[in-house]
Amino acid sequence: MNRPRARPTSALLFAVASALLAACSGSGASSLSSSGAGGFTGSGGSAGVAQLPSTWIAEIDPPSSSSAAITFSADLVKQNPTLQMDSQANVTATFTAPSNAPVPAKATAILTVPSPIAGRPPLTFQAPATVSSAGVLTASLTVPEKLIGIPVTLTLVPIPPADQQNPPYTFSTVLATSMQATIASDNFTIGGSLLTAVAQVPQTTFVAQAFQGGALVSNAPLTQQSNGSFQLVIPSAVLAVGLPLTVQLTPQSTTDPWFVSMPVAASDSAPFPMPILLAATNGPPNYFSLAVEDSSQGGVSGAVVQAQVTLGMNTYGSTLFSRTATTTDGTGGTTKGVATLSLFSGSDMTTAFTYSFAVVPPANSPNATTCTASPVKVFGGGASASTAQALPAIVLNTRTVLSGTVVDGDGSPMSNVAVAATPGPDPVPGCSGTPAASASATTDVHGLFTLYLDPGTYQLDYDPPPGSAAPRLTEYGIVVGGGSLSHDVDLPVAGLFEGTVLAPDMTALPSATIRIYEPRCDGTDCTAPNPPAPVLRAQALTDANGMFRVAVPSSGN
Repeated sequence: MNRPRARPTSALLFAVASALLAACSGSGASSLSSSGAGGFTGSGGSAGVAQLPSTWIAEIDPPSSSSAAITFSADLVKQNPTLQMDSQANVTATFTAPSNAPVPAKATAILTVPSPIAGRPPLTFQAPATVSSAGVLTASLTVPEKLIGIPVTLTLVPIPPADQQNPPYTFSTVLATSMQATIASDNFTIGGSLLTAVAQVPQTTFVAQAFQGGALVSNAPLTQQSNGSFQLVIPSAVLAVGLPLTVQLTPQSTTDPWFVSMPVAASDSAPFPMPILLAATNGPPNYFSLAVEDSSQGGVSGAVVQAQVTLGMNTYGSTLFSRTATTTDGTGGTTKGVATLSLFSGSDMTTAFTYSFAVVPPANSPNATTCTASPVKVFGGGASASTAQALPAIVLNTRTVLSGTVVDGDGSPMSNVAVAATPGPDPVPGCSGTPAASASATTDVHGLFTLYLDPGTYQLDYDPPPGSAAPRLTEYGIVVGGGSLSHDVDLPVAGLFEGTVLAPDMTALPSATIRIYEPRCDGTDCTAPNPPAPVLRAQALTDANGMFRVAVPSSGN
């Protein structure tokens, strides 16, 4: 039976943004055996010398034992280049404050630097900040020397318990050997109190925090046990951002709900009336058991079960509660596929709380991520886990089986190719906020692989084994629905790229990780807030002589 084996086109490769790729040193790196000056051989066939496009960029990550700094090089057009690593530079960040401005007794300084490769996550460097008797905080950070002079973000983050009094402060500056930042004294405060639905102070302590665009912008005070009050300190710079604030009160206990406010305009006055009222919960949680079954009504072990409920809403926001448990494996006298959860419940159907349930089976399981189609009313319950009351069982759907054969540029099946499926951020159909699960497999001796996938859109990565002459491949926008899918894959025709990495002192640098990226944006696209992530075209590890050799797609692939 013939099958189509058209090579992936550039349109397919560049269709959808790439997911962030792991950057741990040595991960997935390979060394290739030489077959002479004309090319190399190994599993995956043979290849000649490749000419890399001028837009491709190398990210070189030194081993932790090296004094070199992470380095970026676009000098990949010439054959067998020598890439010299950047030196480390020590920079000092000094934070001062007016006499009337409090400074944290303990904090961390975080430096955020845009990556020279568009679409890659920013580089971050951090170090503890020490405070002097005069109230001056100083942090010493180590950065790549060639990055000095570029715009960066410097953040001072208080460490608990200092965060109860001090908010984080963020400064836009230029990376220099010495950076000065002044902590503002014109903070504004918003305060209030947290009470139960019957206007009583909660028996447990809550942590209050304010967020803007998902980032923490306030201190994290504890509510007072005497009256439930709290006061948030927020830097005045937050007002200029223009995004609304969200206040969250989170219990320190494991049995209480939490409160999330409605988004409110950032203002130097209280953004909403106080006090905030938690919804009534009718006493402590009770225990319930939930059986998770496959299509044949067999118990499914290792599945993560999450129960979530909105206990109440008012003008100011919502009171939320969730619990998570993992289904048992049937050992130790337990019943396979049962999760035990402690939930707030009503005394009868009239007072029942309405929960939604999401079940995420283990990766590579044939059972699909499944959410309850309709809310479940929960009332009654047991006083302990041993007396848990059974809830209606959840029967899982079946994941799509995606299978295929991976062949090299010569059409030969490739074994030991690592295949990884990474889902996009969208939730699984039928779920409000639960994403699809990742999956992975390795091809067998015939090049065959099988993946069990939730419905969704995926990025598929194919990494040939170490020693292979076949290049890696990434496919974007692979849509997975129901049933079974056949997905045969031709790895691109390979080309050879090799070079040498030298330490800052011009000696060979072994065990450095080379990652070669192809940017997927151009011009103004690269300066957009969320440019498409680059394609990881190849990855290698330098040998004892600082040399690396890696397979890349040949011209036109």
